[in-house]
Amino acid sequence: QSFTGSYRMFLFDLAKSLPDSDLPRMLQWMRTKGITFDIHSSFSHFPVKIAVRALQQMHEPKIRDAVVGLIRNSGGRVEGLFEAAAQDLDLSATARQHFWLAMVEAGIDLRELVLFGGVREAGILQPEDLSFIATQYRAAARDDHRACWLDFLFWVFDPTNAAALDALSEIANTDPLIADKLAAHTSC
Repeated sequence: QSFTGSYRMFLFDLAKSLPDSDLPRMLQWMRTKGITFDIHSSFSHFPVKIAVRALQQMHEPKIRDAVVGLIRNSGGRVEGLFEAAAQDLDLSATARQHFWLAMVEAGIDLRELVLFGGVREAGILQPEDLSFIATQYRAAARDDHRACWLDFLFWVFDPTNAAALDALSEIANTDPLIADKLAAHTSC
């Protein structure tokens, strides 16, 4: 006799009923046990559901730290998270901002997340975040953070969007680095 249905129902109910205060502990457990985000694994959708809940609460320091730890020590498993979470993840602009602030501050390889992590498909990287990213770029005190935000600006930049082009053009008037990258992105 198969108990798979009962087990999966238990995991489904646990993912919904787990108190928010236990999310950091659950994320740490997932990280230390090497739990993958493969929905076909023995944990099914459970890790994805927990991670989606955590990503929606990136403003909470303990949850943010646990998400950073999970991503930092993912060993490639993050790709499955963002791919699998794309259907369930609907982050507010504030949650996205907290996510990216945490990633930059923690020194996470953003290029890896953007190129291979499925953050666009999951809606974590949105063109409407351009002004927030530009603000972070201008305010960055550390060179490594400034470089991250600069790359980030052009990952969300859409040269066919007149408002985005105007916003970056305004920054380019006083920032030669932005001017050079903008010229490279908009010239044939």
